[in-house]
Amino acid sequence: EKCLVLGWNRSGATIIRELDAYVAKGSQVKVVSDQQKTAEHIRLYAGNLSNQTVDVEKGDTTDRALLESLNIPDYDHVIVLAYNHLKPQEADAKTLVTLLHLRDMAEKDETPFSIVSEMLDLRNRELAEAAQVDDFIVSEHLVSLMMAQLSENRDLLPVFNDIFDPEGAEIYLKPIGDYVETGRPVNFQTVVAAARQRGETAIGYRLLRESHNAEKLYGVHTNPKKSVPVNFTADDKVIVIAEG
Repeated sequence: EKCLVLGWNRSGATIIRELDAYVAKGSQVKVVSDQQKTAEHIRLYAGNLSNQTVDVEKGDTTDRALLESLNIPDYDHVIVLAYNHLKPQEADAKTLVTLLHLRDMAEKDETPFSIVSEMLDLRNRELAEAAQVDDFIVSEHLVSLMMAQLSENRDLLPVFNDIFDPEGAEIYLKPIGDYVETGRPVNFQTVVAAARQRGETAIGYRLLRESHNAEKLYGVHTNPKKSVPVNFTADDKVIVIAEG
């Protein structure tokens, strides 16, 4: 896999270290940042990487010419990190500019890459509303939600630990046709039962026909009513918690 990291903050080295546990051997990470000590920070805090190599380039991540020179469509994933040495609004402004360039480039590519971007101010999340279902906006709001759940039910901690551990269960999107017959109405209870037979837990599904509809959450349905019938197509996915 090829991953591009645009921008840098204290979480960058941790992200690269965690990615190393998930990607296949021979994978690559390229980091582009205007910070002077990015390469040194990676050497000090990313640890010994066994599956991926890291290349660092200095540059302005809001510069369209620079982004064009990186041949971004050649990457599988792009991560846009917020510069934490700047004030939140200034950092988010740089992220938004970079994001606008990336989405414009993705629209012109037949195999668009996934984009994960970080927002420091939750109020800016709406400005960076995901353009595709594969886009994702990370903010401190996610951490707050998780902490709120743990404060109410500490027994959830082993669940989170297992999901975030590369060796444990993870969330996957798998072809719905592997679970139920497509082209005719099927309720979610049937999907849940089919997943259980495979040792998996179905928690939702994604409908391709709604993937560009923001009002319908880009086709992602989690914890849907089990009795409501859905006419799935071969391009739809079931969202499961599974190992491997």
